[in-house]
Amino acid sequence: MADDRQEGSWGRRPSRHRRPTVKGRRDFEDVDRVVGRLFDKRTREQLNNSMLLTRWKEIVGSSIAEHTQPLSVEAGVLLIQVKHPVWRSELMSMKQQLIERVNEAAGRQAIRDIRFR
Repeated sequence: MADDRQEGSWGRRPSRHRRPTVKGRRDFEDVDRVVGRLFDKRTREQLNNSMLLTRWKEIVGSSIAEHTQPLSVEAGVLLIQVKHPVWRSELMSMKQQLIERVNEAAGRQAIRDIRFR
């Protein structure tokens, strides 16, 4: 039985299924642009706020991060769990500095107040 296929064509897809070769690839877009197109403004804000929570140690430093746990950001208010009342008192006096640090890390006015529990 003769095979109608040309020699060497085994395993190759028909040309209509091949991707065209591109001589110059487009640069990858910023994640923010892609996220911006995929999600609405509120969802983007929530994603950005959760990124701040995951970067907490980097933002405030290891000594503060050891004694605190950021819980959430709701309507511009950052809620932080503090392990000891003495640390809570100290952080209350540093509140404005912490707000500035967080906003600087966010690159926007993400936080307007901090509440400690």
